[in-house]
Amino acid sequence: MCIDGAIAVTSYSSANAKLPVEIGIATGTNTLNVVIGVVPGIIEIHSDDEATAGLSAFEMEAVGLQPTRACELINDFLVGGVVGCREERVKVALQQLYKIAGQDMEFQLEELGDLDIAPPACDQGACAEMEARRLVFLAKQSKNGGESHVRH
Repeated sequence: MCIDGAIAVTSYSSANAKLPVEIGIATGTNTLNVVIGVVPGIIEIHSDDEATAGLSAFEMEAVGLQPTRACELINDFLVGGVVGCREERVKVALQQLYKIAGQDMEFQLEELGDLDIAPPACDQGACAEMEARRLVFLAKQSKNGGESHVRH
């Protein structure tokens, strides 16, 4: 199966650990980075985690999107595509976000391992968008019967 792009998420212990705070998406030609806005008691970041996140609660409030709008943007960007992610944790985080937003994913999300693509070691300091770009690059380099796994 070919993939059309890759998705990566970051989440922090002070937010609901199963929900993403930042989502990075890359295709062969484009990228999208989405910061989720504060949803008190559900999605938030504490001051202790701001340095690790590279994002402050103030920034989340200023630039973050509500889950419904975030899911709409992601669906518009990936509609009908097959998207790879590093691990089950990413799938669960996105499924939980879509559940909170009351929306369905309009793309197919697959773990790279299930597609016989071994993800590279995770760079803990990388932003979600950069991680997604790395995953797409890997999928391009990984050959299956002489063809690239990423559709252009």
